[in-house]
Amino acid sequence: MVRSLKAVPSPEHLAFSPDEKLLYVANARAGTVSVVGVREGEVRTTYTIGKRLHGLDIGDDGKTLFISSQSDDRVVALDTETGERRVLPLSPEPYHLDRIPGTGKIYVSSSKAPKIWVVDQDAVTVADEIELPAGEGHQIAVVK
Repeated sequence: MVRSLKAVPSPEHLAFSPDEKLLYVANARAGTVSVVGVREGEVRTTYTIGKRLHGLDIGDDGKTLFISSQSDDRVVALDTETGERRVLPLSPEPYHLDRIPGTGKIYVSSSKAPKIWVVDQDAVTVADEIELPAGEGHQIAVVK
């Protein structure tokens, strides 16, 4: 370990800002996202998002953070510059999420159903659904 950064209890998933100066931390049990300054290693701000947070990723615009809230059956698109939120209901239990850079899409798995939602980043709407052959989707990874 090179160093520790302070967040809050129950950090679950992490995402860097495009310039890697900020680290966004999903605090699952607390229902919050902490914004940690990488250089100073301290929490700069915290956003209350929802219950049982899990996946998060920064959008193509470099400022919209997408966060899944399993218990609230939704994905929240948080503008990290203004704090404005847009909410997309997804059921059951949106779980992991990831983007393929430059496509304008976020891919969100369900922890309870065999599907992946394809979400349009700008409109924050479901553009498509991908049915999985068996079992729920868990981890999502993008490979170039």
